[in-house]
Amino acid sequence: MRRGRARNFSILSITFLILAAFFNLVSYAFDQIIVQDEDKIRKLQRSLQIDRNNLNNLGSSINFLQDLSYEIDYESNKLLSLLGFNAKAYATFKNEDIFEDSLVLNISKIDNERLSNVYKEKLKENIDQTNLRIDNLYKVFEYNFSSGLGYDLIKETDVFKSIELRKISKIPESYKEDYFKKETDRYKLYSEIYKYISELTSFAEDLGDLGLSLQENFSNNYVDYYNSLDEFSSDQNNTNYFILFSIFSQILGLTFLLLLFRNLINENI
Repeated sequence: MRRGRARNFSILSITFLILAAFFNLVSYAFDQIIVQDEDKIRKLQRSLQIDRNNLNNLGSSINFLQDLSYEIDYESNKLLSLLGFNAKAYATFKNEDIFEDSLVLNISKIDNERLSNVYKEKLKENIDQTNLRIDNLYKVFEYNFSSGLGYDLIKETDVFKSIELRKISKIPESYKEDYFKKETDRYKLYSEIYKYISELTSFAEDLGDLGLSLQENFSNNYVDYYNSLDEFSSDQNNTNYFILFSIFSQILGLTFLLLLFRNLINENI
């Protein structure tokens, strides 16, 4: 039996074959780059999510410290003002010389006993309110700064350590009775109560310093976050370009493959 003679491929067919193979290889190369970039993008997404959560946590901690600092400072000034007013009013209605000269008041026309008792109770309330605020202050602070990112960032600072070591003492309960005894040096005891309340103002200043410390860290993390976000956007755009190039290469590869088949048919191979 005689074998048929094999036909040779034309230069055009070989060219189509080479181009089809080339663009398919290019498409495959782009696909591999896309796979690697997508892995990188997923890692960046996880990192960005963590950074975003950290920024939110830091922002909450900063707002908490600022709000608490303002609230404590406001309350301590309010308590000091009430202490001064109530002590002066009590002394006036008791007709004591230490405060009497500062008021133009005809004591004889007023039920000074009843009014002195009113301001006596208000002074006791001053002490109770201060002690309650001190109790609540440490509970709130320790609840919010016993763990977490904010705690980790400030726990080694001198201000935080001083807060932990310098517990604000409450006003002794005995002062509520001692202050009204005849033999008491009332001005001296008043000064001591004033000093106890003033500690709240000092605490508020420390809270403000902690807030500034976290604010600096927040600013640095904010810059890093947006640098990472810019990198993420750039990688995302590059990946989109690679996808387009891969699709374009696949189309060209298929086009040249079709041209090859058509040319082979025309050449009756």
